[in-house]
Amino acid sequence: MDLEARNLSSSAWERPVLHFSRGLPGLERYRWFEVTPVPENHFFLMLQSREEEAVGMFLLDPFPFFPGYRCQLSTSDREDLELDDHQSPLIYTTVSIWNEEMFTNLAAPIGINVARRKGKQVYLPEYSKQLRVSLAEVLATAAGPKIAEPL
Repeated sequence: MDLEARNLSSSAWERPVLHFSRGLPGLERYRWFEVTPVPENHFFLMLQSREEEAVGMFLLDPFPFFPGYRCQLSTSDREDLELDDHQSPLIYTTVSIWNEEMFTNLAAPIGINVARRKGKQVYLPEYSKQLRVSLAEVLATAAGPKIAEPL
């Protein structure tokens, strides 16, 4: 995937808007989301509903933190995202906070087709036991360059 497609901050799109044709699990009625960087935090992005300001979630690029992580989309998921054979989606995991600890969901990442501005939360059965993976240790050891680029 070329870097220009990955980093749309240099394009005319100030805040990339994504369409989730089926919404997100638990948020099915919301279909349009903006992706924005989290101020003063280079690890996270914010996925914010355009229909309801109070609806949003943090996203994380999982690959720098979990080097062995693999995300093979099904044919159906690729079709829903309108990805052709030569396109790779952007993959982000959702982040939740529970009892003052942050977790990410490796089993159900968000796939994004940047060119078509389409998103979908997909399910990876091989990660079914990693619905809530603690980020405490991986974030404590993270240092270096910015890793989660805005779309």
